[in-house]
Amino acid sequence: MRIFVRANTIDSSSTFRFRKNVADGNQVATITALGTGAFEDTTNTDAVVAGDEVNYSLVTGADPGVVQVTLAQLKHTSTGREVASAISIGVAISSDAYFGAEADGLGSGTETDAQIAARIAFTASNFFVNVSAHGLTSGVNYYLRQNTANTAMTVNVPQSTTGLFEDTTNSVSIAVADLYNYLLDAGGGVGTVTTTIIGFANGPTDAIAADLPGSRLNVLLRM
Repeated sequence: MRIFVRANTIDSSSTFRFRKNVADGNQVATITALGTGAFEDTTNTDAVVAGDEVNYSLVTGADPGVVQVTLAQLKHTSTGREVASAISIGVAISSDAYFGAEADGLGSGTETDAQIAARIAFTASNFFVNVSAHGLTSGVNYYLRQNTANTAMTVNVPQSTTGLFEDTTNSVSIAVADLYNYLLDAGGGVGTVTTTIIGFANGPTDAIAADLPGSRLNVLLRM
């Protein structure tokens, strides 16, 4: 596990961990007092199987200040991985928005802000979203987009419903240099919907991370 710290004004050590199934994993990176740059755990590993719930935690040092982690990543031994756009507190959206497939979960009204050019060919499947709050007066649709068009991979979230939704049927072949991203179609309702994560499975093992304008945390999760 490797992280990159862009800024750190905390004059005591902070701890960044891999978490699995609501418990600390084995991998941990200690961010030194006022330390910036790359920190890596080259010793420990964690076994992850299908259905495990994984995330990271950051426990800041006791002294006041701010630490800014701009990248977190894991090496892995699988042939594919989950590609996700996520922000733990979610973002309330009231109109259509585009999200980068390797971004921080902050949407944009401009698709070019969110597009990523595929560096290798791969097949995407199991498109999924997690909705933490849904106050729109309409249902919403999420899409994986390819070259500015909706693909067959889509998730519908009915009005007022929340939770994890997944397309277990469709898959999409992405070619080298194809542009891909996500779209939240707000459906024209009044109110907001809050999305915490959008992703798909079987993504490329060689991938890039992309920040949208104004991003604060970019997480590249390889599993």
